[in-house]
Amino acid sequence: MSVRHKYDIDRHDVRLRSLHLHTSLLALFYFSYTLVDIFLLPDVAIRSLLLRTLIVGPPTIMLFAYFKRPVS
Repeated sequence: MSVRHKYDIDRHDVRLRSLHLHTSLLALFYFSYTLVDIFLLPDVAIRSLLLRTLIVGPPTIMLFAYFKRPVS
């Protein structure tokens, strides 16, 4: 087992927690911006909702499901 592999195993939990936190904050910011579209840009609100829910939403959900996978 190489030093790099041992380091990756040792740091995995910390990196995963950090990645989960940053992804959660980014998703919260991105999806909360929909309110700005609804109130300030009503002419594009429908397009924004469709874009965020149908195109960006599924990969976001899949990414959070991927975080719950066990370490190989």
